[in-house]
Amino acid sequence: GGGGGGGGGGGGGGGATVTRVVDADELPAMLGPEVFVDDVSARASVPGVAVGLAWTPAGGEVMYVEVSTMAGKGNVRITGRLGDVMQESVHAAVTWVRVHAELFLRAAAAAAGRRRRRRRVPVHAFDDV
Repeated sequence: GGGGGGGGGGGGGGGATVTRVVDADELPAMLGPEVFVDDVSARASVPGVAVGLAWTPAGGEVMYVEVSTMAGKGNVRITGRLGDVMQESVHAAVTWVRVHAELFLRAAAAAAGRRRRRRRVPVHAFDDV
């Protein structure tokens, strides 16, 4: 009989198209291991380190900003390469923290029986993204 079937013979291109439905659980085996290392969670789990996104002409990049405090005059020092808008954001964030932390710091100092001291706030934006 007639028909059609199967394997078609030699050269010339024009083979049959096969459609296959792929389940989500098959994808890791088909695609292989991830091609990048996810260090975001490792670096962001360190106290004082925040993850942000920065605009670039190529679309953007992930950036890490580290903040700590130490005894000082209460000033903010920014290191790393930050543009004007990002520097303004740093100062706005520090102001917010100072305003909202005042109550907690005063209560903690009183509970410890000591005077609250001014703290210096160094902020560093990592360039090694």
